[in-house]
Amino acid sequence: MVAAKEVELTPVQQKVAEVVQHELIDPHFNYNDSDFEILSTIRYDSHFTSYPDNGEPAASKSNNKPPSQSEVDPRICLLSENEPFNASIESDLFLDFVTQQAPGDDERSLEEILGIFNEAQNTVVPLTPPIEVDSPNDDENLEALWKIFYNRFLLLGEHFKRLNLALEFFGWNFHVPLQLLLEKLVQALPSDHAHDDDSPAAKMRIMLSEPSKYKMRVLLSSSGKMRIEAHPLAAPKLPPQHPSQYFINEVLSGFLPEGPNIWNVYIDSKPMPISPFTTFKTTKRDHYTEARNRLSEMAQKDGNSLSNSEILVYNSAFELMEGTITNVALFRQNDGQQYYYATPLLSSGCLCGVMRYYLLKKKLICEESLDVRDLKDGDVVLLFNGVMGCVKGLIKTKPAL
Repeated sequence: MVAAKEVELTPVQQKVAEVVQHELIDPHFNYNDSDFEILSTIRYDSHFTSYPDNGEPAASKSNNKPPSQSEVDPRICLLSENEPFNASIESDLFLDFVTQQAPGDDERSLEEILGIFNEAQNTVVPLTPPIEVDSPNDDENLEALWKIFYNRFLLLGEHFKRLNLALEFFGWNFHVPLQLLLEKLVQALPSDHAHDDDSPAAKMRIMLSEPSKYKMRVLLSSSGKMRIEAHPLAAPKLPPQHPSQYFINEVLSGFLPEGPNIWNVYIDSKPMPISPFTTFKTTKRDHYTEARNRLSEMAQKDGNSLSNSEILVYNSAFELMEGTITNVALFRQNDGQQYYYATPLLSSGCLCGVMRYYLLKKKLICEESLDVRDLKDGDVVLLFNGVMGCVKGLIKTKPAL
C-alpha cells in the first residue's frame, strides 16, 4: 500500500488556510462552554386557559363572536375535529389538536371549525368542579393546577425537548426534568400579592385568576445553574375570549387575512456562517446582533420602526435560513396553483424553533430548500417564534445579491 504524499501548501495557500481557520471556523465551532448559556424564551399567558370566577362559567364572560369566513385562513379550517383539544399534561399545548389533511378536507367549513371550539368550550374549560383554593393538601386539585399552568406556558413540551437536546449536543452532562422546569417557571412568575408560602402550589393558587403575560427567559450554564427572567408583555388588545379563539387571534394571527401588525422584512446584505449557534438558541448571538445592526440602518432609512421589522439571513450557498428573532416561511404556489407556506430546511443552518416545529406538526407549513435570491419586493412571508406566535410580513427593498 502506497502512503499518501503530504502536500505542502504555498505561502498564499497557508495564509488562506489560516484566515479560514481563525476567522470562519474558530469563532463558530471552537468555543469555551463558560462563554455562553443555552437559552429558551417561553410565553406565559393566563389567557390560554379559563377559570370560573364566583361560580360564573368562564364562557359566559367571553367574547365569542364568531369571525367571518374571510377572516379565517383555510389552513386553520383544516384542523381536525377528531381530536380537537387535549388537556393532558403530556400535550404540547392546552389547544394541542391534531391536523389531519385528507382528500376533500380542503373545503372544511367555518361552521365545522367553530364547532370544534364550541365542543372544547363545553367539555374542557372551565374545569369542573372548580378548584378549591383552600385545600392545599388535595392531590387531585394540585394535579389540576399543574395542568393549568403547564398549558399557560406556550409549547412548554417542545421547549423542554429543545433545551435537553442542546444540553446533549454541547456535552453538558446534565438533564433538566420537565417537572423541575415547570416548578422553576412558576416560581419565577411575578405576582402582585404578597404571601408567606413560597411553594409552587401556593404560587399557582395566587396566580390562578390573575390575568398576566410574560416572556420567560430560561438560561442554563455549563455548570448546571438555571436562572429565569420574567419580562412583562403587553396585555391583549381584544376583549376576553374563549382560549381557542384567543389562541387563533394571538398566536396564529399571521394566517388571518386581516391580521394585525404587518411587519417590514428586509434581506441581509451578507451571508451568515452556519454553526451550532444558529441551530441552537444560546446567548452567543454576535452574528445576529450584527445583522440587527444592519436592519436598524435599513429600517431607519425607510422611516420604519425596529419593533416591527425583521431581517432575513442566509448561508454562503444563498439558502434562506431565518430571521434574527424569528423563523420564517414563504408564501408559495405549486404547479397545481395551490398556495402554501414553506420554511427553510434545518440543513440550511436555521434555528430549530419550537413554533416552527408546531406549525410543521400541524401541517400549516412545510419544509423546502429556499433560495434567498428568488425573493422579490412585496413578497408575503410568515414570521414566527415561541413568544409572539405568527405574524405576516412584506419584503422591502432587496439588496443586490
